Amino acid sequence: MTDADTLSKLTRINGRYGMFHRLTAEADTGDADFLFSAKDNLVSKDFETTAGSRILEGYHPVFDATPIARMRGAGGMLIGKTNMDEFGFGTFSANSAFEVPKNPFDTDRSCGGSSGGSACAAAVIDDHVSLGVSTGGSICCPASFCGVYGIAPTYGRVSRYGLVDYGNSLDKVGLLAADPAKLGRYMRVIAGRDERDPTSCAQPDFEMTNCRIEAVAVPDEAVENVSADVSRAFESALESL
Repeated sequence: MTDADTLSKLTRINGRYGMFHRLTAEADTGDADFLFSAKDNLVSKDFETTAGSRILEGYHPVFDATPIARMRGAGGMLIGKTNMDEFGFGTFSANSAFEVPKNPFDTDRSCGGSSGGSACAAAVIDDHVSLGVSTGGSICCPASFCGVYGIAPTYGRVSRYGLVDYGNSLDKVGLLAADPAKLGRYMRVIAGRDERDPTSCAQPDFEMTNCRIEAVAVPDEAVENVSADVSRAFESALESL
């Protein structure tokens, strides 16, 4: 499916899964190299930003959050803002004041949260990457619910300028995608210092090319009381790493 095909089918796809609060009205991708979406608590100058709350309904920012600006600067086209729990308060994306996104494998089930709309978009749109935000699991939880990959980077690795905060000292902007290679590719784009967010300046520059995983830490409680099939999948993933 081409990017133009994706744009033409967005409304239909969203009608089934409800992952977007706002969609682009553009029918042509123009010079865009890739398409991306963003959680609706990252401000964007051409989309209403609500953070899932009617308190902010009608708020049209005049600037882009730094992660969105950097994705655009790398050739990306923002196609929509994704549904989420109101101000990020939730684990299932069921607390949205607008629409609750549906799980891509079973529309009667949850996408997880609070970046559920972003996880669903990453799962159902071909070759897609979405910006998510995590305070205490809001990227990794929906990624696992929707069968995609998510990365919640170290605090300060990605600028939070333009983020509608949940917990200022805890929030991290990250990525969700069905292809893990996209996480590495676009983390390079959004990461780095930003003078408008002093916490981003505390992180040293990092190199992501030719990296090898030396060790993987697994908290004991992460694998307690899980079903056998989940345990097998988890162990298989560890073995692959």
